[in-house]
Amino acid sequence: MDRLRLVLRLVAFTSFLACLGASAVAQFPGKSGPVLMGRVLSRTSQPIPSVWVMVFDGTTLKSRSLTGDDGRYYIARLENRRYTIVVRKELKSQNLFSRVVTLPLVSGTSFDIKLSQ
Repeated sequence: MDRLRLVLRLVAFTSFLACLGASAVAQFPGKSGPVLMGRVLSRTSQPIPSVWVMVFDGTTLKSRSLTGDDGRYYIARLENRRYTIVVRKELKSQNLFSRVVTLPLVSGTSFDIKLSQ
């Protein structure tokens, strides 16, 4: 029953993300817990380098990653819970992207963030 509930939540969440323009989600179990990784892309699907991907638990910053030249980011040592994912050009600038995700998510995929700007 719990597995069915999880599958239904994942299907609903994936549909929700598709409506918002985010393409996929990721969770890779390991020694340090779930990992959130993917790419930040422009409206035209070009990688966006040097932007901050930040993970908040409520108002507390849990972790952050600066995207590389290929737009990729990697955030480890998370826990299985709900987080807000934020993308910013600078640490204290306005959000370019903000969505709530719940870990664990689908294993073996990445959370690519497509910006509308």
